[in-house]
Amino acid sequence: MSHELLSFLAGLAAGALATGLVMAAFITRERRAAVTLRAQLAEAGSAQARLAELRAHLSGLRHDVRGILSPALLVADKLLAHAEPGVRRAGEVMVRTVDRTTGRLGETPLDQQGANGAQP
Repeated sequence: MSHELLSFLAGLAAGALATGLVMAAFITRERRAAVTLRAQLAEAGSAQARLAELRAHLSGLRHDVRGILSPALLVADKLLAHAEPGVRRAGEVMVRTVDRTTGRLGETPLDQQGANGAQP
């Protein structure tokens, strides 16, 4: 083989080796980034699951509070049907109080984030 051909082949081999080293470094860096991204996605998924669990708990709590206060609403209905205006006003106050209580449970930042699709 001629000296020129050997030099050309040596140059090709050196270039291939350099390209291989650069590609290996790139692949290593991308693999590390993929591992980090997978860990972040797993953490975000776990946080989303916890948030969904908290929202479900809050919904159940709202339902339970409404159920606990339902006897007060039954009494309020009787008061609203009373002939005396002062007694009717007391019934209205009771209804508004129960509505405000259950309404406030729906005004939590947890529910507002869920309604807007926002992330915590």
